[in-house]
Amino acid sequence: MEYFKNIIGQDKTINKLKKIIDSDNISHAYLFIGKSGIGKMLTARAFSNIIINKDDKSAQIYLKDNIHPDLLIIEKKDNKTVVTKEQITQELESWIAVKPYRAKRKIAIIRDSHLMSLEASNALLKTLEEPPPYASIILIADENNLLETIISRCQAIRFNSVTEDKIEAYLTNKLNNKENAPIIACLSQGSLANAIMLAEENKFEKLIQDTEEIIKALSKGQNIAIFEAAEKIEADIPLIASCIETILRDIYIYKKTQDEQIVLIKNSIKIAKQVPNLTLESMSKAINNINKLKRKTRNNINPMLIGINISYELFDAFIKKQ
Repeated sequence: MEYFKNIIGQDKTINKLKKIIDSDNISHAYLFIGKSGIGKMLTARAFSNIIINKDDKSAQIYLKDNIHPDLLIIEKKDNKTVVTKEQITQELESWIAVKPYRAKRKIAIIRDSHLMSLEASNALLKTLEEPPPYASIILIADENNLLETIISRCQAIRFNSVTEDKIEAYLTNKLNNKENAPIIACLSQGSLANAIMLAEENKFEKLIQDTEEIIKALSKGQNIAIFEAAEKIEADIPLIASCIETILRDIYIYKKTQDEQIVLIKNSIKIAKQVPNLTLESMSKAINNINKLKRKTRNNINPMLIGINISYELFDAFIKKQ
């Protein structure tokens, strides 16, 4: 099925969806769940297109321009922080109440469904409890933050992080970025979208530069640097925290082995020489704690608070001596 050909690193999931399509046993609701940037939306579009195209041989003309009457995509508005109740009651409910126009099945995709307000979730629940036989709803979520009553009414389709080797191969073959591909693949945390973003427009170089500045500022041991660093980290906690971890890991390996060939980010060696008081023990502790703090972004904790805690962990690593 060529619709799935551009989806990287989700072979197991794609095979599962192909079996569903071949069986023609389409559920009324699916939950596509996994971290951001790994192909959930692309897969949902492909899955929907195949189903609609089976019954409407001219569908591709409409699907290409996003105007097929039997496909609805609901996304968070740019000026909103949530998917609102009105989007469910006014867009979805009125659309799903009408039978398909061209295909045999209507499909609605709700992107970032984990951002639905409580009111929107409750409104959606009513539709999921009494779904029309001709419609399917695909919820796309980065986290499992949906109501349990919604989750229980959906068939869960889990997406895995894309492996580093597949990301590296994609960057090398598709974007011709062989030199930085291994480092970008490492920093992208299994997200192909992150990798593509970093590979384009010198964003990778800027991320490294910003992270180095954070580390150098905190290494001076001045308390004010904690809050200044936290503001920078808050902008993209998973990515910047991952870069901090990578540089710390490089410094750790270099201090332990003195082997310059095995570090990922070459400037890490320069930083290592500038911070002789950074011990192996303090680095190991900082790497582990920063990794734990990075994961807290999934729990709707104040990003600035996480940024402060990450900054403090790094600050603490510099001021403690063996």
